[in-house]
Amino acid sequence: MRLFQASVIALFAVSSTLPIAGLAQSGDAGALLSKHAAFTGFVGGATQATWQATGTRTGDRGASDRFDEARSGLVYRDTISTPQNVSDSVGYSGRAVWHADANGFTAAVMGAPRQAAIDFDIVRSETLAALGTTAITGSADVGGTACTIVRATPNGGTPMDLYVDPRSGAFLRVVVDPTGTPTTFDGLQYGAAGAGKRAIDAWTVDGHTYALTSIDAKPTVPDTLLAPPPQTATWTFSSQTSPVIYATENDNNRQVKVTASVNGRTGVFLLDTTTPSILLYEPFAGQAGVTNMGSSDFSPYVGNIQYGGYARAATVAIGSNVLHNVIVETMYSRNAQIAGILGYDFLAGAIVNVDLKQRTLQLLDPSIYAAQTAPGGYAFPVDLTDRTPSIAMRLPRGGAAFPSLDTGLSGFLLLSQGLSDRREIEGIPIEDTSTIGFGGQGASSDPIATTGTTITYTAWNSASTSGSCITVKQMQIGPYTYTNPEACFGGTNVFGQDRGLIGMDFLRHFNWTIDYPDASFVVNPNGE
Repeated sequence: MRLFQASVIALFAVSSTLPIAGLAQSGDAGALLSKHAAFTGFVGGATQATWQATGTRTGDRGASDRFDEARSGLVYRDTISTPQNVSDSVGYSGRAVWHADANGFTAAVMGAPRQAAIDFDIVRSETLAALGTTAITGSADVGGTACTIVRATPNGGTPMDLYVDPRSGAFLRVVVDPTGTPTTFDGLQYGAAGAGKRAIDAWTVDGHTYALTSIDAKPTVPDTLLAPPPQTATWTFSSQTSPVIYATENDNNRQVKVTASVNGRTGVFLLDTTTPSILLYEPFAGQAGVTNMGSSDFSPYVGNIQYGGYARAATVAIGSNVLHNVIVETMYSRNAQIAGILGYDFLAGAIVNVDLKQRTLQLLDPSIYAAQTAPGGYAFPVDLTDRTPSIAMRLPRGGAAFPSLDTGLSGFLLLSQGLSDRREIEGIPIEDTSTIGFGGQGASSDPIATTGTTITYTAWNSASTSGSCITVKQMQIGPYTYTNPEACFGGTNVFGQDRGLIGMDFLRHFNWTIDYPDASFVVNPNGE
């Protein structure tokens, strides 16, 4: 699976059998951690936490899914499944954190989600030797219990605060990256983990509560249960090209559309790198006869009242290229001018060549072909954590932003308001946003609206934000310099502190090779 292998990042090496005495720590912190080891029974790292466990995950909206975990020390796989067997998995291989979606397409997890996954994995696996340096930094009340805060910094990892009950040694709360972008694991509870041992069997994070109903301790767990799940959607490839529709007279938005078929039913689809699935609009989905598979609380569209849920398509085809047995998602939209959107699951298992000059699209087998970078071209490494191709972009004042390359967005650049508030990017205010030319087909309607001096952007989950626009003296995107470009801002509720979108006003100057199997987005100048 080249996508996973090409994206892994070596984080830190740790032996789960090192004694606790190997920790660099203050005496008081060491005493608390020794008490914790005695409380759980994982003393000195002599025995790894190795088990298969089952339970539930309940969201803040009340939805409950099956939760399964396979663990062998630090290596684990967690899987959430709906009653209709739509699944979503995350895990740690010992080298990288990965995520697999409902079709088994797997990508490395980066940034804050990776940090949180690794740190909490150290805690849950009771691998205390991996905590690195530790020191007491304060105290706090957790649910009526006075706790001592131990700051742990794993070697090569991210600091975390352990809220320790000094009477029992139990951890009651864990906060990863407490001085940066914190992730809080709360409501920690302990249950039997075999042979007189205890392990965390309940916790809450990001509005979801995980509760294990059983932990079945094992001497070993099969590697197949620890590795990413098999890819269930499969391609039949042809090297033939297919025509694309691009900036026609009747549709002046700079977007790429293709004619495709679902279960033999033909329609026009938008090719969009920031759509986190293959999305079908009604009534086309019903006409195509896809099989309904219900909804879930882990869909990226949760919160959008027009979201219809998951469905299975026997085939999604462009020309003689066919994606078989693929789970798609559906949306109700009275304003949809297209049959649907070909997003992440269309792109994840193929090399996709888009030639804007010749108006063609070509799909290639990633096990045979590799992306080619022409003279003057550039291969952007992309972060696919949220199933969109995020890149690192240098800002004029020396900082960095991490926008996604958005093939479905007319216009140039949308960035987090947080970057503007921190004065990491500045420019001349734009008084009339109608001159900027933003546009694009979204989940329920055009996601960009211009009103005088502001724009309004609506995300897939219906989160909405408005912001102003400026003209920047100069912007750098990879090796390419833009002079006097226009940039607009959106709230941190949609774009976080440093995210955003780079649209077709940049991408139209290139032909693309979208190579998610190697976590790369190659742009080659096309003369436009």
